Amino acid sequence: MAHLHGTSYPQLPLALNYHLLSLLEWEGGHEWSAVLSYHFTFHQSLIDAGDDALLSATTWEAGNTKMSNRLLGQATVRHVSSRQSSTPGSTTPRSSTDIKLQICRRHNDPKTPPCSGCERRHVCYFCQADEHTAEGCPNRNGREIPSGSKRQRTSA
Repeated sequence: MAHLHGTSYPQLPLALNYHLLSLLEWEGGHEWSAVLSYHFTFHQSLIDAGDDALLSATTWEAGNTKMSNRLLGQATVRHVSSRQSSTPGSTTPRSSTDIKLQICRRHNDPKTPPCSGCERRHVCYFCQADEHTAEGCPNRNGREIPSGSKRQRTSA
């Protein structure tokens, strides 16, 4: 979708990446099937709403809190002690390199104190350059900087 519409909607690819990062964050604490259910239900709701909603960067970045609360409620929470790879049948614990691939939101949020001991990537949220944060990004184009805290996971 980003490849097909990225020229006409230049903010869409980054918004879709933000959505993907949110899904990956939720996967850390919820059953993967519930995360996929949220994604496909949300995507279908945007298709049903028409191209304006489907191709809106703001819509993809905002997500649907009511839907995520309903589909990612307590019933889908994984117990921390049993965190395993999301690969079916795998009993291998999650790799510590997973976190090293994630972009640190605290690093990019000017309202959040700096990290200490954080293993996430300290690069610009929008362009992934390491010489500035999202606040000073020349590619920001007025987009909202994501909050330094993770999206809240609340029960249904």
